[in-house]
Formats: sequence, structure tokens, C-alpha cells
Amino acid sequence: MRKTFLLFTALASYCSCLFANFPDKEKFAEMLDERNEYILSNIGLTQDEMEAFAPVYKEYQLKRMELYGGHRLNRCAQPDQQEAYFEELSESECQTLNERYMQNKVKRAELDFSFYQKFKTIISEKKIFKLYSLEKKYKKELLKQVKEKR
Repeated sequence: MRKTFLLFTALASYCSCLFANFPDKEKFAEMLDERNEYILSNIGLTQDEMEAFAPVYKEYQLKRMELYGGHRLNRCAQPDQQEAYFEELSESECQTLNERYMQNKVKRAELDFSFYQKFKTIISEKKIFKLYSLEKKYKKELLKQVKEKR
């Protein structure tokens, strides 16, 4: 179990190095480690399931992050400048951005389904459902913490 968790943590750290979209790589890696620990400790996996599932789940996370980075609109660094930026875009630029965004959403749905197929060969449907629930719960808690800091 410890060996698997260390492998999972090392892969999470590697993930943070791949994405320059995140200004503070250390905080992102820390958040990813906390998220993985929270999900994997609460999903109720056996030792064998953990060893088989952790690398597949990690691969899923990496691919999701690649797609996330690929769909980001050309956003301004300063939120107060975003409205002016969007006003300057032409209709054809907006169309290109919108189409790219929608294509990326389709790719994400295809990725989710393909990994669902992989997950169900390793863990039960109930645990997969719990995984999705825990991901949402963690995201909600993280957003709550961010809100409280403001």
C-alpha cells in the first residue's frame, strides 16, 4: 500500500511539471497529492485493487489535464481586462474559439468513457460511482476553502 501511494505521489509531482498553465507548480502538485490521498483513502479499495487502479487513475488524470490545458481560451492575466479582450475579438475568432472549445468537450467525454471502460475491469461499478462522487465532493470542498480565504 505504501509503495503504491509513493508511486502515486511521484506521478502526481510529475504531472505538475507538465503544465505551464499553472503559475505555482508546487501548490498544484500539493493539491493533486491531497486530492489523490483523499479519493484513494475514501473509495474503499482493497490492496490488490489499489495496486491495479492507482496507475490507471493517474494516467486518466494526466490525460484530463492535457485536455484541460488544450481548451483554455486566450485569457488575459488580469480578470478586469478580460471583458475588453473579448470585445476586441472578431466573429470569426470567436467562432474558432467556440468550435475548439466544443471539440475539446467531446474529446473529454470520449476520454471519460474510455477510462470508465478501463476502471470497470479493475473495480466495481459501486466503487466507480463512489470515485466520481468523491471527485465532486473534493472539488466542492476545495472551492469552499478558496472562497473562505478571500
